[in-house]
Amino acid sequence: MSKINDNPKFEYLKLYRSMVELIFEHEGHIDEKQREVLNKKIEEWNISPVTAKIIEDDVKLLTPECKKFSSILDEARLMVDKIRYKFISEEKQEENYYTDEEEDYEKDSLWIDRGSKFLKKEKYEEALECFNRAIEFDPQDSIAWFNKALTLGKQGKYKEAIRCYNKILEYNPLNPSAWNEKGIILDNLGKYEEALICFNKAIELEPEYTEAWNMKGLSLYNQKRYEEALRCYEKVLDFDPLDIHALSHRGFILQIQGRYEEALMVYNKALKLEGENSFLWHTMGNALGFLWKYEEAIEFFDIALALEPDNIYIWVDRGKILTKQKKYEEAITCFNKAIEINPNYIYAWSMKGYALARQRKYREALECCDRALKINSHHIYTLGTKASILEEKGDYEEAIIYYNKALAIDPEFSPIWISKGGNLKKQRKYEEALACFNRAIEITPENGLAWSNKGSVLARQRKYEEAIKYYDKALELEPENIYVWGIKAILLEEQHKYEEATLCYDKALEIEPKRSTLWNGKGSVFASQKNYKEALVCYNRALELDHEDVYAWNGKGNILYNQNQYEEALICYTKAIEGKPDFAEAFVNKGLTLVEQKKYGEGMEYCDRAIELEPENSSCWNTKAYALDKQDRYEEALKYYDKAIELDPGWSMLWNNRGYNLYKQGKYDYAMKDINKSIELDEKNSYAWDSKGELLVTLGNYEEAFICYDKALEIDPELHTAWYNRGNALADMGKYDEAIFCYDKSLEILPSYSDALKSKGKITKSEKK
Repeated sequence: MSKINDNPKFEYLKLYRSMVELIFEHEGHIDEKQREVLNKKIEEWNISPVTAKIIEDDVKLLTPECKKFSSILDEARLMVDKIRYKFISEEKQEENYYTDEEEDYEKDSLWIDRGSKFLKKEKYEEALECFNRAIEFDPQDSIAWFNKALTLGKQGKYKEAIRCYNKILEYNPLNPSAWNEKGIILDNLGKYEEALICFNKAIELEPEYTEAWNMKGLSLYNQKRYEEALRCYEKVLDFDPLDIHALSHRGFILQIQGRYEEALMVYNKALKLEGENSFLWHTMGNALGFLWKYEEAIEFFDIALALEPDNIYIWVDRGKILTKQKKYEEAITCFNKAIEINPNYIYAWSMKGYALARQRKYREALECCDRALKINSHHIYTLGTKASILEEKGDYEEAIIYYNKALAIDPEFSPIWISKGGNLKKQRKYEEALACFNRAIEITPENGLAWSNKGSVLARQRKYEEAIKYYDKALELEPENIYVWGIKAILLEEQHKYEEATLCYDKALEIEPKRSTLWNGKGSVFASQKNYKEALVCYNRALELDHEDVYAWNGKGNILYNQNQYEEALICYTKAIEGKPDFAEAFVNKGLTLVEQKKYGEGMEYCDRAIELEPENSSCWNTKAYALDKQDRYEEALKYYDKAIELDPGWSMLWNNRGYNLYKQGKYDYAMKDINKSIELDEKNSYAWDSKGELLVTLGNYEEAFICYDKALEIDPELHTAWYNRGNALADMGKYDEAIFCYDKSLEILPSYSDALKSKGKITKSEKK
């Protein structure tokens, strides 16, 4: 006759099982208070959580079968007879006077104990040998099979692990833990539908099994089925509002969907539970970065790094934000720190290359990309980064080679299709660019960037109405994307829809009121309406927010130029060029201002520099032509207009300017064709109507000329040249009072307009005589 088992943990296991049985007998489930008691006992008795979970699952499933017995003790005895549980022992087992069955049990338990210790030490082969020995003693031991499956999973031997879970389910198909773990393995194999079947089975068996809900959510996330994943995490939080896994993953999915404010609210809840969770501080920093709240983002990254100073991912993301702030040296310091921690972290090398490229250190930038590609020559992000640096250098064809290399590795990677399309757009290969953006939309129809880029190609072709449809689609997907609001505003401004354009900027400024570029854009709309006072307010506000904003300096310069304040304008253009030495538009504007001051030689040098910087920019060629016109060098100017039209045949203003050049040369038929073409392209081009009126007066067709002047002034009542030219036509007809009225209107708009002053003076002198 055997003695009672002297192994204390064997007794603890039986006691734990008895506690669970009593709870299910009387309550039918484990409530919150009972769970606290059980968790304390698990810790006190050193019972494996996996073992405890399996005991609870099987007791729950077998309890109904035991109802036919009259006493709890009888029920417990039946359960012990049906399922014998072994557990992990931390102490050496003592040999006693056991029956053969008890002796086998102890040997079985020892092998599981040894295997678990090896598993903790990551000695997987030794662990497997132990679990196999345990299974030899008891082929139906679910704990041994479970631990064997876990070990195989650690080794990446997923198919073998699945066979182990199948064994458990063969003996007990109602075990939710086994279904859940099998689902995890299938998900790792990318067999998502099969994994979901397993998670659903686990949930069916135990509807409040939060781990299964969490894992189902993760599987759906892996499949980019974000809304379904969110519902899973919401289910978990219904059962347990403090589940940190569900909170953090729910926030992360909201962030991926661009719902950054919602994500931040969820992260804040999670941080109240785990204030020292570096992952949460890190992801909150990223969400703030997406909202352009860069200073706050940096603060969050700093807290995350204080908690986890060797986290390379936080260092790199901190560097990304600093790059966006144009703090390139600080950014490079972050990337170097990540490289110091892990020299083989490819993203750190790539991002360092990108930051160096922003400083125009292209050789060093490309060296960083090459260093990354030595680590992994098939790294898509690095291939794309290298392509973008080559593109920035102007090596468009070589850049395409690297985009194509990336797409050969993953033809479904939509960001590369978008980048390649951008390259082709810069080369004016619009059809090829559209094909790239269409491919990106086909792969990820929810990607707002692909839609907005498609719109940008049409905008380049001056197909504004069609382009706006695609920007609207992008805003439907990303309603808080201030970049898209800004571009839509620019297109509306091009169509003279100034109120709608202003509304777009106001919408963007609601989202990000401290974004200087938005104030620049709004200033441009006021400038287009010749509301120079309001325009200056906007540009000055932009400069308050960012004194180094070169576009604000350039815009302010344009306002001052339009008011003939040339010296003040030159100061602004100089500031813009100092901040951005390759800013072609600032060079051309400074050149034009110098030409207006009759400093032709210096002005022409700036125009030439602009063309050198951006030879594909039609505006640079147009301005150089205008500068030559101002010097009466019409034949030379014509060549520059021809080049500008070749580059941008859809720009109405170019045709008007060339037509006016031809008019000045007395080539009236050619001039009329160009001016009519200008009106055909943009019937709201007030300058073209004004030019046509002037040409018709020269041809003696006053009646049609007045129709043109009236049309010009209907479009733009502030067009001082139209009032002036109308006055000249009236003076030719001897209608001096009406002519003077027109000259006065012109001078009211631009008091320093010398031509109007002279013409009015002639009439006044004539009348006095």
